[in-house]
Amino acid sequence: MGGPYWDVPVGRKDSKTASYELATTNLPTPEEGLISIIAKFYSQGLSVEDMVALIGKINPLNQTKPKFLVIEVKTI
Repeated sequence: MGGPYWDVPVGRKDSKTASYELATTNLPTPEEGLISIIAKFYSQGLSVEDMVALIGKINPLNQTKPKFLVIEVKTI
């Protein structure tokens, strides 16, 4: 097309391969307890605050039921 061109590297920086098994390992389930879920996030280097931000918070007025475990943790 006549414009400038340069190669741009693409792909993941945390791994050179992809694995469905590794990607789905240690995901929290709705049946797990809070301590178990916190431990899974902690083992990935994440805090309780990170966990809450990633899982999210459901509005108490929301009439729909979440399909995934939702936890609200308040720090004192």
